[in-house]
Amino acid sequence: MNYIYEKYGTRVFELIREYMQKKRLIEIDKIVKYILAALSKEGENINKNGIENIINQFLLERKIIEGSGLLHENVLSNEKRNLIFPSEKSTIPNHRRNEK
Repeated sequence: MNYIYEKYGTRVFELIREYMQKKRLIEIDKIVKYILAALSKEGENINKNGIENIINQFLLERKIIEGSGLLHENVLSNEKRNLIFPSEKSTIPNHRRNEK
């Protein structure tokens, strides 16, 4: 992980949650503008590229799902979606864990 992610990652994720409470889909270009505006109001000095890098890391970690109205934590709260998007802790889907 890099410095920008470590410094701003938690706050960016909080802002994504805040954005999602308005029942919007995750559209990267719109959410970047939202986060950039919010962080600028807070006096934080981060540019668009930094925010995009953090969001790309969230996409890689599957914390957010582009084009969806769901965060990773919401996906895992539903049993059927949990089968589709298993936790990183295990590569064995939940319905198959008990078979072994």
